[in-house]
Amino acid sequence: DGSSDDSTPAISPDGARIAYSFHDQQLWSISVLDIVSGQKNQLTTTNDYLSSPSWSPDGQWLVYDRYVDQNLELFILSVREPDNPPVRLTENNYADYSAAWSPQGRNIAFVSNRSGDEDIWIARLDDANERFINVSNSPSSLDRNPDWSPDGRYLAWSAEQQSVNTIKILDTWVADAE
Repeated sequence: DGSSDDSTPAISPDGARIAYSFHDQQLWSISVLDIVSGQKNQLTTTNDYLSSPSWSPDGQWLVYDRYVDQNLELFILSVREPDNPPVRLTENNYADYSAAWSPQGRNIAFVSNRSGDEDIWIARLDDANERFINVSNSPSSLDRNPDWSPDGRYLAWSAEQQSVNTIKILDTWVADAE
């Protein structure tokens, strides 16, 4: 509580911490709150907009949105060593945001408009040659809010088409086999 704006909370995989976006009218940060002790740890500080942290399954990393170079990009930050500079996951002229880390930890789903409208993309962290793939590839809908099933098999998202919202589900095990 206080005069700052705290938003976009994400509970850690072990349930002991909450990562969130913090804005105090001048600076933005990604902070972590220890639920039991109440201790707050500010991991980043910048003038740039920061939002929507998502935990890696081992609780050691966060992926988050940052407004830089006049659009939203995704960054990855070590929770254990926040003094190390964050790793920039995306770098392009399109908005990349709303990331969701897969339960296995090797893929990050996110929203991007790099295909001309909002689609769901996956960043494959182990594949530098074909890192980004469009999994919704739906020019007739605006796709948002990706979320993984606990076993990582399914990826769900909302799709808006002609002001009607539906839920789409991708079986990633079938998609990987193709």
